[in-house]
Amino acid sequence: MQDVYLNPLTDFGFKKLFGEEPNKDLLISFLNTLLPAHHQVSKLTYTKNEYQGISASDRTLQDKWLFAFKHLHELDRIPSVLHEKIFQRLFSIAKIAQLPPEERQVYERSLKDYRDLKSAQATAHLEGYQEGVEDGMEQGALKKAQEVAQKLLKLSSLPAEHIAQIAGLSVDEVIRLKP
Repeated sequence: MQDVYLNPLTDFGFKKLFGEEPNKDLLISFLNTLLPAHHQVSKLTYTKNEYQGISASDRTLQDKWLFAFKHLHELDRIPSVLHEKIFQRLFSIAKIAQLPPEERQVYERSLKDYRDLKSAQATAHLEGYQEGVEDGMEQGALKKAQEVAQKLLKLSSLPAEHIAQIAGLSVDEVIRLKP
């Protein structure tokens, strides 16, 4: 399925939705869901560096914003739970089809960078998991070999060299296991 709305987790998507002067009401609304009442934002000014181009009954405004962040790019229409005027504006700005060709290309590059980063993170996670499994198996095998050697030391009078060979340990390791 072709995306209908921008992914706000991409650099371009976030900047398009929240980093442009005409859309500051979106940013104010979102920020106010994160800030305590005594720090609420009523107005803001962009500097040159910043300006770049579920059940409905139990959702708070913040829940709705977080839902929108997570799922905006997966949606093909506006969910009924996001009926507020602020979300209507968000969806109207986020339509990929309305982007001028140059912005569309920038968004596509930003989306590619985001997907590359997610892929790299997933690969690193998988490699870390596999390494952890391998380490765990090695530690388990070593522990088992040590248990076998300890039993042989208790139950027999075999020399350390033979026990080491049977258990798959070095002679020094077997000697250290002697009671």
